Amino acid sequence: MSDLPEKMTQTAVAAHLGVGRATVRRWTRAGILPVVTDPESGQPCYMRTSIAAWSRRAGELAAERSAS
Repeated sequence: MSDLPEKMTQTAVAAHLGVGRATVRRWTRAGILPVVTDPESGQPCYMRTSIAAWSRRAGELAAERSAS
């Protein structure tokens, strides 16, 4: 299991994925990353399990593309 918190900020997601925060914002606006709105702050937040599943699937798709 990961030591990351279940709710992640854009900054935490960017660090976890190895991309910049602007990339996370762009992917969020484009509907690429799974995101929920924090009811208290109104800010986007990302669930660790959803980001992990998205990351695995993105890796699988990249591998499939490079194999063909």
